[in-house]
Amino acid sequence: MWFSKAQRWEGTATKMVMGADGPRLLTFAEQLAEFGCVRFSLPADDARLMSWVDACKYAGITSTTRRKLESVGRKRGASPINWFAIAGAVPLADVRLQRFDGAAWVGYSGAEGVTHG
Repeated sequence: MWFSKAQRWEGTATKMVMGADGPRLLTFAEQLAEFGCVRFSLPADDARLMSWVDACKYAGITSTTRRKLESVGRKRGASPINWFAIAGAVPLADVRLQRFDGAAWVGYSGAEGVTHG
């Protein structure tokens, strides 16, 4: 599972749509209006987090491929220095779910109208 330290939005998470002139990336405002924006977060000091470079090594991604991914990410407004990963699954109980309400990231339980028992 991958994570980003980007506080407002991780550029590589933006959806692409087919426009009149071919595929294009949505703007943040379009992404928010069309799909909404949510994120899962962990504490920055979570010991399971690997840096982007270490995660690539762990996953067997070559340095050439890593640099290509970084280039694409930068073109989308992202910064690879902000990228982290965890090997394996992350229990939902370990993460905090947030949604962007148009002004700020706010906590979101996703359980409105659901009874737990």
